[in-house]
Amino acid sequence: MATNVYIKLNKIWRVLATGFCFAVFGFGGIVLTLLVLPLQRLFEPCQAKRKQKARLTVHYSFKFFVALMHYTGAIHFSVQDKQKFHDLKGQLVLANHPSLIDVVVLISVIKNADCVVKAHLFKNPFMRGVIKGTGYISNEDPQELLNDCEASLAAGNNLIIFPEGTRTTPGEQLKFKRGAANIAARCKAPITSVLISMKPST
Repeated sequence: MATNVYIKLNKIWRVLATGFCFAVFGFGGIVLTLLVLPLQRLFEPCQAKRKQKARLTVHYSFKFFVALMHYTGAIHFSVQDKQKFHDLKGQLVLANHPSLIDVVVLISVIKNADCVVKAHLFKNPFMRGVIKGTGYISNEDPQELLNDCEASLAAGNNLIIFPEGTRTTPGEQLKFKRGAANIAARCKAPITSVLISMKPST
């Protein structure tokens, strides 16, 4: 009986903690868009350095968010080979995509991370300012996408790609789109593969 009560209370707490964390995420996106990134644009005239600083800001912001989710008990995280992520440079990072926050977790452990973003997110009021400020790559135009990916990897950025093109379906074999293979063939960049596990499935 006591165990059942504990499980129910834990579930209620996790739901509340998750809601709180995502409220913080949305608020943080607005603060970055309206305050932090505009100040960086004001004091840094060089566009390349501005993007680099914006990505570093997002890296530390996502690191804070991941820690917040972990310490509130919403989700518990364990990252293997942290030093390997820290030392990455100019790598094509290919990962499965079991949850909504996979890219957040990856960017939180990879400092100089770039990523391909779905075009519709450029219209998201919480994310568009951050996406534009960091110069993350839109998937809207396939040819421009390849050019941007090649330039990003050549600059030493680590490019995060989810080869499935959507979230992973639990229990089913992974099915990859051709986009990641096209980028790998065009850019000839070294590849780092990442396996993300979720228990239970989220």
